[in-house]
Amino acid sequence: MTYLETTFYGNTLQAWAIALSITVIAFLVLRVAAFFLVGRIARLAKRTKTDWDDVITAGLQRTKGIILLVFAAFFGAAPLTLPSGVKSALASLAAIALFVQAGFWVVGGISRWMELYRERRVANDAAAVMSVGAVSLMVRVGVWSLVVLVSLGNMGIDVTALVAGLGIGGVAIALASQSILGDLFASLSIVLDKPFVLGDFLIVDDHLGSVEDIGLKTTRVRSLTVFYVLGPDYTLYMDCQQAINLRIHERFEAEGIEFAYPTQTLFLVKGGGPEVTSELKGGG
Repeated sequence: MTYLETTFYGNTLQAWAIALSITVIAFLVLRVAAFFLVGRIARLAKRTKTDWDDVITAGLQRTKGIILLVFAAFFGAAPLTLPSGVKSALASLAAIALFVQAGFWVVGGISRWMELYRERRVANDAAAVMSVGAVSLMVRVGVWSLVVLVSLGNMGIDVTALVAGLGIGGVAIALASQSILGDLFASLSIVLDKPFVLGDFLIVDDHLGSVEDIGLKTTRVRSLTVFYVLGPDYTLYMDCQQAINLRIHERFEAEGIEFAYPTQTLFLVKGGGPEVTSELKGGG
């Protein structure tokens, strides 16, 4: 008996070597095929004006190498003599990997479509940008929730009982996280009712500025002033002001930017005599 005929876990070393070779070859083939497919679609997308090819390209670019390796291992294990339970587990793992990869494809494509929609509408319809952000979040949650449920169902778990259990547990979680849910619903009300949108000017108590971003818990506003000094000490305020002005001056010099030189021209008329022109210049 040769060395390759040595049995290891019910298969000869030759069979294990063949399985490993199939795994490596399958992984390389899948990797190269994905690379060329994405590259070809991306080149076609640059020559067309439609968005669908861009969306498909963005989705396919989310192909994960580790998931391709799972598929390759599943193909490589085909010639091996394995217990039925192991083969069933490998098949289940491959199916779950497929579901997860499909989730990455769908989320990647939808995210790209949302980005394109936002870029087209941000200048004319800031409210639409807010709605797109909320819809994008809900779509991601829905897609991954579906992936999890399908994967659990493939593993033989009773999804119906699980969903019912999650419903009961969700009530307890909702009671324990009222403040977070309050912020969530407040954010959704802003998105749906649109009391203000991106670019609007807001005044809230002593704060005022333009809305730059609306999130689930916070809304970022760009203030009209360089900063706020929270301390009541006037010397602290002046020190901060001086440090900021010096820093701005340093950055302007580094970038080659010159400060505007203020000038003022006065036209004086004395009695019925000729007009006198005087130009005053000063730094500031």
